[in-house]
Amino acid sequence: MFRIILFISKTQRTVSSHEENEFILVLHIARICRYIIVLVILIIISFLTR
Repeated sequence: MFRIILFISKTQRTVSSHEENEFILVLHIARICRYIIVLVILIIISFLTR
């Protein structure tokens, strides 16, 4: 998780235009949300199979 945050700050520093920054941030947020959804599904499955 910390690696993702570090990567976001690094990409924001290198990219100069504000619109590209927002686009990169949205992409990272979407990726994080996908990981969270997968984790939640795995937790639910592990509870159901118990």
